[in-house]
Amino acid sequence: MKHPHLISIAALAMLLVAGCNKPSTDVAKQLADLERKTNEAVARQQELEQQLADQKLAAEHEAIERERMQIEEARADLERQQGEAAAAAAEKLRQREEALATREGKLEQLQTNIEEKKDGLEQRDQQLSERERELAGREALDFKDEGEQQAPVGDYGVFYDSLSSYGSWFETPDYGYVWQPVIVRDTTWRPYLRGRWVCSDRGWTWVSDEPYGWATYHYGRWARLRSHGWIWVPGCEWAPSWVSWRYSDSHVGWAPLPPETLAYRNHHWDSTVDVAFGIGALWFNFVEIRHFGGPVNRHCLPYSQNNIFIQQTVNITNIHVQNQQVICGGPRYRDVCDRIGRPMPFYRLEMDRRDRPGHDSLAMQPKFQGDRLRVAAPNMDVAWNDGLKPSRIKGRLEAVIVERPEALRPEITERFQTNREEKRNKAAQAIADLGGHEKFNQHRMQQLEVNRRQADEDARKIATARETSKRPAQDNGKNGRDRKDSRSDPTSQQNQRDLALKQKQLENAQNKRDQTLKQQQLEAAQNQRDQAFKQKQLEDAQNKRDQTLKQQQLEAAQNQRDQAFKQKQLEDAQNPRTSVTKRSNKNS
Repeated sequence: MKHPHLISIAALAMLLVAGCNKPSTDVAKQLADLERKTNEAVARQQELEQQLADQKLAAEHEAIERERMQIEEARADLERQQGEAAAAAAEKLRQREEALATREGKLEQLQTNIEEKKDGLEQRDQQLSERERELAGREALDFKDEGEQQAPVGDYGVFYDSLSSYGSWFETPDYGYVWQPVIVRDTTWRPYLRGRWVCSDRGWTWVSDEPYGWATYHYGRWARLRSHGWIWVPGCEWAPSWVSWRYSDSHVGWAPLPPETLAYRNHHWDSTVDVAFGIGALWFNFVEIRHFGGPVNRHCLPYSQNNIFIQQTVNITNIHVQNQQVICGGPRYRDVCDRIGRPMPFYRLEMDRRDRPGHDSLAMQPKFQGDRLRVAAPNMDVAWNDGLKPSRIKGRLEAVIVERPEALRPEITERFQTNREEKRNKAAQAIADLGGHEKFNQHRMQQLEVNRRQADEDARKIATARETSKRPAQDNGKNGRDRKDSRSDPTSQQNQRDLALKQKQLENAQNKRDQTLKQQQLEAAQNQRDQAFKQKQLEDAQNKRDQTLKQQQLEAAQNQRDQAFKQKQLEDAQNPRTSVTKRSNKNS
């Protein structure tokens, strides 16, 4: 929506030109250019406001996950306590969980409203041909990966460090080190649930609301373990998503691919993947197609009915590799739009190959910019990945039983085990080549830092080239002739001065909007810091109270022991006197 004062400026300029006896072609062109810049300024402001809203949502999601992690740690401490103090702490913990659930519900409603507004803004960018509408969702559309970066800028250490804030790492005999989010305690949670699907030039892309989603839904695989729940196994190959798709005229479903598929690099997965790898009914999330265009969490159908939906749908998985990029094919974009009754936004992916989670975890979240979706996809493919380990390991899961309808074929299990052994040997050799365990970490970080600097330089060059390509070409010769003609016409000269004035007013208005938006961003950042500081103060106060309570408990226990000891001394002192009295009475 255009601002009224901008419309007035443009209208006034057009009236001035219309009133001239000798209208100038150059003036008309400048008016058109002025109108174009006005529209671009308004669109840019809307995009910046949307980015600010997205940043606030991402920050709130991350705060919720950290609060959930703190609750889990408090619960673990509570299990080690006993007595009335533990009961009081349990009640406080329950209240925190209720407050967190309320906070999360409000966030989901806010996000739904923002997504609806975003879809309305982005529908203006739909420019797909009939052929593209036919291919979208199943095959790749023409894309140019400007962000291609061959050298790895990170390794599994990035996963081990950044994901520890939202869950725990375990060691397993079958899959190595695996990660489990804290939210897995919620039995209604599933992978690929809290977020939404968007169609892109590389198939269906999962946009997660969870702060760890940039890693766990685009690298690696998930597995549902009996008695333990969902766990994530790291991987180094990026994709828009790693899921198996099922579809009917009324429902659509998806399930994460299991870890055994990691042994098949650059493989084409089709409709046989469910049977071949034992993807069971409980692995799937199903929604009605009419709800597929927005956040799917609140519309996910009961898992108790998954067996029915499995029978009513067919597998349409079409994951393949094109131009060294993984394409996630699922439902046809055209069919989905027809079913939901409106065009879904379509995006061109822009790959950010840099590695930044250690500096700013929010920077790894996807960003919408008009019809572009910028996603974090750093190259993690290094030889020493399987030689790394998390700094904090919660425990070891000995009995790892994946919930499947039936056991995997022996050749699949054997291939996965062989692939794991090859990776371990490759990692051992890479560590030896980098100076052995003593010098490995130093040389590893140096090599990655060199690659990161090169990735940053490549990104700057790409951004500069993109900005240059947006500037309209100027015909200097023609402009010179136009300026010469306009100097001989007094009316044109006046129009030129009026246009310069309007241009200056437009620039001032744009600068004022930019300053207002920057101020809002600074205020939002300050509010986040203030909230974090208050949260830290609350945690410190709670820790102080807990320490005081523990000290009081220790003192009470010590007093009880002292009283018991004194009572025992009194009894011991009384017993000898009683014995002497009895012997005296007997002798007399």
